[in-house]
Amino acid sequence: GSGEALIHDSLVIKKQEGDYTKILSRTMSISLIANALLISLVPLTYPLDPRYPFLLGTIAYLTLLVFALFMHDVPRLQPSLRFSLPNLSKIVGKRHILLFGLTFGIIAALYTAPVDLYNIALREYGISPEYLGWLYGAASIVGASIGPFIHHLQKIKLANYLLLDIFVMLSVYLAAYLHSAYLLTGIIILAISFWRYRKIIYQSYLLNIYPTSLKATLLSTMNNLEQLNTIWLPLIITYFISQTNISTGLGLTGLIGLLVAPLFYFSTLKFFARKAGPPLGLANQALGTV
Repeated sequence: GSGEALIHDSLVIKKQEGDYTKILSRTMSISLIANALLISLVPLTYPLDPRYPFLLGTIAYLTLLVFALFMHDVPRLQPSLRFSLPNLSKIVGKRHILLFGLTFGIIAALYTAPVDLYNIALREYGISPEYLGWLYGAASIVGASIGPFIHHLQKIKLANYLLLDIFVMLSVYLAAYLHSAYLLTGIIILAISFWRYRKIIYQSYLLNIYPTSLKATLLSTMNNLEQLNTIWLPLIITYFISQTNISTGLGLTGLIGLLVAPLFYFSTLKFFARKAGPPLGLANQALGTV
């Protein structure tokens, strides 16, 4: 959460906080182009030497480290900030906040937890392993192409955005259950492209509703909720698959998402009700009152 908080602090200083979604989505587009190039190179390196993909990954991380060493913090908005723990009893005591946290983490994890199992499913459905790199490269290219337009999602109602989010997540499990290699390939590309940006919309809401001194904590908590659920979900999915088969197992996992989706939908609407208003983008106007 510190990276997104740093970006938001910089935008506040420049009086461009309303452009948070636009700037982050366009930045993501640029990074996805580089991501697509690297991922697409992987299938070409295997015939040369199976160690080359790991070498490429190491070079990528070392490049990131070099860039990180030259980053600088933004000037502090106030000379000092006294650290204090949040009042957890007040947070947990509000049912809609607790329910939002639980269901948001599950829905987010349902996007990412079964990715490796999708690879196995595609292999079983007839897709050769050497083409998987091209699949994820294509997902990055599609993601990069839609990035400049993601901020327009702020113009729709939150209720409609939630329905879109749930639909994209469930569509992958439905495609996997139908045992169609080409349908699953296409849906995975679309779902990964959408998943790259989905949290930016929720982050924008969160940053507009809560005090700026808590932004890094709140954003990191949102990320951790997803990570916590990626611990148990793969165990459940692999259990389903071991008891049935890969298509039925993924289909049963989709039923978990279907059961959680209504709770996620209504708890999110309640959670963001303070500043939601009719369209998503109007929440930006409330930032000055926080």
